[in-house]
This record gives sequence, structure tokens and C-alpha cells, in this order.
Amino acid sequence: MRENTILELAERIMDARDSGLDPSELLAAFQREVPYPNVRELFISDQGAEYIVRRALAYGRVPPGPGQRAALIVLVGQIRLFEGGECEVEIAQDRLGASVSHPDIGSLLADVTLSEEAVVDAVTCPRNFGPRKT
Repeated sequence: MRENTILELAERIMDARDSGLDPSELLAAFQREVPYPNVRELFISDQGAEYIVRRALAYGRVPPGPGQRAALIVLVGQIRLFEGGECEVEIAQDRLGASVSHPDIGSLLADVTLSEEAVVDAVTCPRNFGPRKT
């Protein structure tokens, strides 16, 4: 399905929702066309259809391999600096969250004493996945 068609589908979902109709079938069709894991949550926001489509289509993991660490560092920097606007930062957060699983990622991102590299090392190092020691 082309992006324009997906955009039209998003607009139909929003119209149905705003009219009090059940958009479940439309949401299921939208979900089949995009990589975002739970599109229903995108439609809960007050964002427009273009924003929702951009975010839904951009979802994905940073591919593993030699460039992964560098790509994750760029994402952390983009999130911290709020680079590119709200949609781009949320896409970066989605990609980071899809690429690493760490219980303290939010705290690590907020810790200004840590460099972007230190944040990435903390969330990708297997020994850092246990409970935090205080």
C-alpha cells in the first residue's frame, strides 16, 4: 500500500473515531500495512494523520552489526537535544526502545552526567541488565 493510501486510511480512522463509530476494522487494516507494533496507541493522541503515518512507517530496530553502536549514539543524541521536532524525537525513541531493552533507559537518558556513548554502553552491555544497585 502506498503512503498516500495509508494516509487516507488514517484520516478515515480519525473521522470514524471523531464520529463515535467503531474504527476497529480500519485500525486492523492500518496495522497490516505498517511496522509499528500497536497502532491503536498512535490514534489516542491529538496528533494529525500525517504525524501518525510518519511515525507508524518509520518504526523499526537499528540493525545489529558494526554500525549499530554509532547509530544508537546518534539516536540518544537526537532524543537528548530534541533534534528535528516532536515527531522525529518520538521516532528516535521508538527506534531506541525497539533496539534495546533496559529497565532504566529513561533514567539513563535523563542523566546529563553520562555521555551519549556511556548511555549506549550501559543499555547494550549484558551485565547492566540486573537490578540497579544503590
